[in-house]
Amino acid sequence: AAIDCRGAAKRPIIRRATAAKMRVRTVLPLLHAIAAYAKPKTADSYANITGVPLWGQQHYVNGYRCADGTIIPRARVNDDACDCVSGGDEPGTSACAGRQQFFWCAADRRFIPSSRVGDGVVDCCDGADEAMRTAPPTGPRLMPRCPSSHDEVATFQKGAARRRERFGGRTISDALSGQCVEKTLVPFTYVLCFGSRAEQREGGERRSLGDARAFDAVSRTWRHEGGDACPGDVARTATVEIECSAGLCGNQTSGAPRHRREPSSLVDLHTGAGPADYEILSVDEVSMCVYHIRVASPAGCDEMRREELGPRLDAVEDDGSPRVVNGWLLTRGERGEGMWYHVGTAATQLFAPEGWF
Repeated sequence: AAIDCRGAAKRPIIRRATAAKMRVRTVLPLLHAIAAYAKPKTADSYANITGVPLWGQQHYVNGYRCADGTIIPRARVNDDACDCVSGGDEPGTSACAGRQQFFWCAADRRFIPSSRVGDGVVDCCDGADEAMRTAPPTGPRLMPRCPSSHDEVATFQKGAARRRERFGGRTISDALSGQCVEKTLVPFTYVLCFGSRAEQREGGERRSLGDARAFDAVSRTWRHEGGDACPGDVARTATVEIECSAGLCGNQTSGAPRHRREPSSLVDLHTGAGPADYEILSVDEVSMCVYHIRVASPAGCDEMRREELGPRLDAVEDDGSPRVVNGWLLTRGERGEGMWYHVGTAATQLFAPEGWF
């Protein structure tokens, strides 16, 4: 009998391709689950119903009550079938799209229309609206990065530890005075000596941005005055702001400069602080010949910064995970106010539970 070699060759390939697709369909959800488990837990990760903020979780504890009074069992919530005429039982899917149903992007702290859930385009900055897809989303990310409120707490904790190690109990001014840092932000190179001078270089030309006056501990800034004259005989001035940072070896303060960044070179004069202790983040000419220089350093993670963060520091453990006491954790309510949420009962309250402090 004649043998169709082409057909014989194709059949194993088809079987292998089918098997490969099956493996992909099996592995991708597993990878998504592993990735989700590996991420540091946030307060919102304790939500039991996907697509609902913590302050709304209590409406789903014993099922969901539709606007007409119908009770939808909890097992049928987010089952990809719209049971309520007015919507509401599918906050984590697109099944009730067009019925005033919205999905809560916890990382962004905003709602999006449920029609955007699982559509292949990432709308939540952490991709939560596409987490149930069996394949990675193909659309563009609409949010460049998630808000940094959680990052600020973690950054402070790491920065404060490094501050104690490197600077002890010294003030920001004492910790940084005498240090010089150089940063190229094309087309300029900036040289800053804390508590002393600041200058801008371009080619072989140097322009003074002024000499430092007294350090303002409240605003964490040095004011530089008396720099080289601009057109109109106006002297250049600069404000140097010190921001809390974990150092270049840890999480840095968020925010990108408007110029392309090149590696810093440092000149250490007497304190022994190293390259991981400070960095110029950005230089902006806010008006003609008036400059604002942002510097990241663990020195900025002082007691005043601790007071600014206030209760938010009480809300997390040293590893950045939410602090849970007797089932309660501290989070933010609908209007951004402090709110305690019980991870077991979904109850909420605006006053601290017993044993919290």
